[in-house]
Amino acid sequence: ITNLLDEAPQVFKGLYYLRWPVEIEFYFLKHVVRLEDFNGYTKNSLYQNFWIAVTLSNLASIFVAAANLIVQEKRKDAHNKYDYQVNVSETISILHTKIINILTTEDEEKKKAMHRTSGRRIDGLRHSCPSRVD
Repeated sequence: ITNLLDEAPQVFKGLYYLRWPVEIEFYFLKHVVRLEDFNGYTKNSLYQNFWIAVTLSNLASIFVAAANLIVQEKRKDAHNKYDYQVNVSETISILHTKIINILTTEDEEKKKAMHRTSGRRIDGLRHSCPSRVD
């Protein structure tokens, strides 16, 4: 619904394509990061859940960017139809289960071991998938 009645239909097509990445980001935050899954009813618990979800999303972005470089390096000689990239949903799942332990463990050696384990699970080809740009 719009009040821009004087515009050509091509303008709306262009606006739609500009809007699509925003919709994808909202989908990612709502369904993959689970931004709307709150664990409490107080103002403080809502803030905590929100900022945890945002932090998790940012950490996942860092892990995915680094892991994608590894995947590209491992697959550089493969002649595939599509480029491969790390599965972001799987990365969020791995971080979601491990991040609390990594952040709260005081034993540095144990923390490093958990970080290496999480990194190996993410950076391997096991969680990569073809990226189809159609």
